[in-house]
Amino acid sequence: MSDTACHHPRLSGFVPDLHISSPQNPRVKLAVSLRDRHDRDREGLYIIEGYRALRRGFDSGAEVRELFVCPEMFQGENEPALLADFRRAGTRIYTTTPAVFGRMAYRERPEGLLGVAPQVRTRDGKRPRPRAQARDPLARRLVDPVDTPGPFISGPTLA
Repeated sequence: MSDTACHHPRLSGFVPDLHISSPQNPRVKLAVSLRDRHDRDREGLYIIEGYRALRRGFDSGAEVRELFVCPEMFQGENEPALLADFRRAGTRIYTTTPAVFGRMAYRERPEGLLGVAPQVRTRDGKRPRPRAQARDPLARRLVDPVDTPGPFISGPTLA
């Protein structure tokens, strides 16, 4: 863990695992590469962007391994509680600069929250049939995000 607390007023006292200020950081490069299906399949990972998608993913039990946050881009008041939930679940949380987050984000108006999660696979290595796994459309996408339009899960497009 970083020994430096976040100094943004929205995250007063929050201590990230790491503050990332370089777009050349390997974690940033990996997140950017997950836009490509080949890279998602090779890495066995996908990204979830936005408060709504991450909240629903957390509530559905999705395993988010890394969470990138940029407090300057937060659009609501609930982000600190979501970060606390992910912290309790053992997710590594990294703060970033707006420039670094902008490089990773794919949305036109990023909300400052982007998670990296493993793809779910069956024992034989195949992706499960989403409709057989969940009734909630978002939960189906969290089970098998590669079969959804685009490489990502995003709150506003799921409305």
